[in-house]
Amino acid sequence: FMARILLFNPVIRENSPPNNPPLGLLYIASSLIIAGHDVEVCDLNALRVDNDHNNNYREMWMNIFIKHYDFIGISGLIVTYKEQRIILDWINKNRHALGDPVIILGGGMATSAPAFVMRNYPEVDIIVLHEGEISMVEIANDLPLRSIHGIMYKDDGLWYTNPPRELIPNLDILPFPDFDLVPAHYSDYHLPDFLVLFFLFDYLVLVCDNP
Repeated sequence: FMARILLFNPVIRENSPPNNPPLGLLYIASSLIIAGHDVEVCDLNALRVDNDHNNNYREMWMNIFIKHYDFIGISGLIVTYKEQRIILDWINKNRHALGDPVIILGGGMATSAPAFVMRNYPEVDIIVLHEGEISMVEIANDLPLRSIHGIMYKDDGLWYTNPPRELIPNLDILPFPDFDLVPAHYSDYHLPDFLVLFFLFDYLVLVCDNP
């Protein structure tokens, strides 16, 4: 079974230029691709850069992705809840054209405030808590939802919470994030600054591990 999956990275801090590629989402995308699934990424946070004066740019870019999907996943922090609402409204508007996909929410907001998601986002079918690479692959592989650790899911209008998923003990097992999924706007991010911080973080971890 090969699932078709669309992943969204919503706009964050619209008044500032984007400075971080959606690494978490791209790790998940790579994990899904390695598992044999078809994945696309709509990175609205970067796509906005060339459309600062176009209030309709979100829908303009999202409309490019209208086709049938089995799953649509949305990631985001609590400060992007309005942007996630915009994406969900677009899905509702185009649900038939999108193939009536299963809607999955993950990331910082879903993990820290799942009750908020359940109250305010009735369209959501599955909430992925904490690390999503393995959980998303198991969902896409069509495993019974009740057997997948680290998720909450809705069945006949009722929400169920599964046991937590253990953290991945060795991150080296994860495939490298697939930056080819965001080629057209990859350069819009402030990568030099990001890479400096990344190398600094690596150095600090080395220092902490070797006092």
